Amino acid sequence: MNPGLKVQFIPSETRSLAVVLKDVDAPVSPRIHWVCWDIPVSEWIRLNESRGINGVNDFQLSSYTGPCVMNSRHKYFFYIYALNVRLCLPASSPSYRFFKLIQPHVLASGSLLFFSITD
Repeated sequence: MNPGLKVQFIPSETRSLAVVLKDVDAPVSPRIHWVCWDIPVSEWIRLNESRGINGVNDFQLSSYTGPCVMNSRHKYFFYIYALNVRLCLPASSPSYRFFKLIQPHVLASGSLLFFSITD
């Protein structure tokens, strides 16, 4: 289930939000665990909330796939995008298509880094 996220400083022209969870320490290359767009504009994305459209992540799932730590230190980034449009992409859309389409529509963005440490 996705964690709760507080979103601040949303531009007034924002029509939708999008969120990406990226594992930058994946063994071969960074992995997208979650991509979600067309989230209604709000200061909160609640725990296990199902607003918006979940796109296909790097595990070929259209859902949130949380961290799966395989080594002792792992970094994950949540990226949030304020967009001036609703993307209206189907849920079957892969993350690379999402990234290509948002380019001209990003009004603001932010990120949250968290570390997972296991011993």
